[in-house]
Amino acid sequence: MLVVCSFAAETLPEIRPERFRGAEVLLSNYPDPAGQLRPYETRVLCRKD
Repeated sequence: MLVVCSFAAETLPEIRPERFRGAEVLLSNYPDPAGQLRPYETRVLCRKD
């Protein structure tokens, strides 16, 4: 499991370790979590293996 949080007021590049590429997004405070992190966005990612 990986939790990614942006505490910035601007958009940031998504930083995801290689082993979490393709991981399922379990929870996000935005309705369509993909690509860059938006201001104050949080994502919870889970690997299936």
